[in-house]
Amino acid sequence: LTGSKVCPVLCVEGKVITESSNICSFAASTGPKPVSHATGRSDVANWLDGVKATRQALERPRLLRMPVPDFADPRDVAYSRWTHEKRGFSFEDAEARTPELLETMAASFGTLEAMLEGEDAAAPCLNAWGLGMDDAIVLPILRSLTVVDGIQFGPRVSAYVE
Repeated sequence: LTGSKVCPVLCVEGKVITESSNICSFAASTGPKPVSHATGRSDVANWLDGVKATRQALERPRLLRMPVPDFADPRDVAYSRWTHEKRGFSFEDAEARTPELLETMAASFGTLEAMLEGEDAAAPCLNAWGLGMDDAIVLPILRSLTVVDGIQFGPRVSAYVE
């Protein structure tokens, strides 16, 4: 559709839309319930930046073991490993550091919990007015962490994720 390997892609009435945030913004503008745009909250951006290395170390080894079509072919797993290893990521080190990484991640969820300022359909969300693009950015990251045995979100973050 785009002439290059890009995911995700949405094609609507002959128009190709790439990038998750653009697709979400399009969907939000055409849906029955308006969704707010990303607010640019610095606390959200800082939290995401602060947990990036820890969550990647927890997620990457486990995502490759998920029984999904993306990793059904061992060549796809090998390629994914190679792309991360060539940038210095060690799958073995990440696995060995799991207890420490889980502890660090659990502490960060306390910070995130305090950032949940609203509710939407009785579930916590980042902004007082309800779900929005900020949540669309944070929730997939948290959902990816559900592949990690022993992850402890805490009560409000757990309700947010689920």
